[in-house]
Amino acid sequence: MNPHGCCYDVNMALNLSTKDFTLLIDAVKLTTYAKPDEDPTMAGLYLYTTEGESGEEVGFGTLLVGVGYDGNTAGQFAVPVQGQLPHPILLPAPHTAWVKAMCDKSESIARKTDKDADHTVELRVVGTSLQVTTLTDGFPAEYDTDARCPLIDPSQYPAREASARLAITGIVDGKMPTDPDALVKVLGSQSLKIMEKATRTLKTPIRAFPTTVNGGPVILTEGTRWRAVTSVEPYEGATDGAPDVEPIAVPEPKAAVEES
Repeated sequence: MNPHGCCYDVNMALNLSTKDFTLLIDAVKLTTYAKPDEDPTMAGLYLYTTEGESGEEVGFGTLLVGVGYDGNTAGQFAVPVQGQLPHPILLPAPHTAWVKAMCDKSESIARKTDKDADHTVELRVVGTSLQVTTLTDGFPAEYDTDARCPLIDPSQYPAREASARLAITGIVDGKMPTDPDALVKVLGSQSLKIMEKATRTLKTPIRAFPTTVNGGPVILTEGTRWRAVTSVEPYEGATDGAPDVEPIAVPEPKAAVEES
């Protein structure tokens, strides 16, 4: 381990689709702490590898998983990857913008040069940095780039709390809550903002799954690779789950009468 107490001196590479890597950055940032100057650890992107289903392909494989947790909402996104990380790493939020821009630019040029090019990103932990290398068809082209992004010491990241939050389950085996009002979810501006941003980032509608507790969290997904758990406010309308505002009848229009 290096003397700075951060990360690991491991010369092991990951390789994944450039589009998957840049989308992972955007998806994880949906739920990271928004003020990195105040708390760079909570604002960081917690990355690790594991075995599992990719969400879009049949069968198991190695996944690169990213977690963002702001203390209230935890989110997780996974993409297929070749290679493994021996330990989690923590990517600083302020550096993700230039990393993503670098990858996007190289891929854009690659597509203009050859629309069928296989553009990938190689990630390699080197001491306290993450070396990011873009590749075209497995090799660096003249437009591909290479840079190092500093890493944050991951030892203080609240991984256990984020994991517990993400593990919350919704209605299981059709067991409905004893309190019908538990099905009414009061979404505040923060939850709605996450859903709106997720819809734009992932380019698909977001699904909201209730839990069985009134005021309990809501599970958000896009159906394949993104899962988040966020808080809602308790519903105190006591309407047994029925809407608490009745519709007001809308009259049929009448033709205007011309004045003589």
